[in-house]
Amino acid sequence: RTTASAAMVDGADLDLPRAQVKRVVVSKIPGGADEKKFSVNKEALLAFSEAAKVFVSLVATTANDVCREHKRQTISAEDVIKAVDELEFGEIVPELKEFLETFRKWNKDKAKKRTETKAANKKRKAEEEEGAKAGGAGEANDADVANNGDAS
Repeated sequence: RTTASAAMVDGADLDLPRAQVKRVVVSKIPGGADEKKFSVNKEALLAFSEAAKVFVSLVATTANDVCREHKRQTISAEDVIKAVDELEFGEIVPELKEFLETFRKWNKDKAKKRTETKAANKKRKAEEEEGAKAGGAGEANDADVANNGDAS
């Protein structure tokens, strides 16, 4: 579908953060979790970063093609997964799908929690207002009794 040169990103304005790239590289290499025993030089980090940018560019271009084939303008996660598969990286598709499912569940739980919090806050506010109305009326009655008592 696309060539690497067509998908390459111009300039260094899209550089990935070196610390993030190093964290990913170190975490994925057996024994790499202990950074004192494992090191990645600057050129290797740059190579990893460029490879990641090229990969993302290729997947983005292919996902965009998939999206346009379906006459849509917004790339979906399913378009990205199909693009990864079309680029012959099918072995990572199950992991991508699992991650996407986990993300969707997390997002749904987060929205549910937010809705519950809003409902609880609304209920609490309504109860406070009711309490203020009842308390305010009671205070007015107390003031009237006090005033009547002074007037006698």
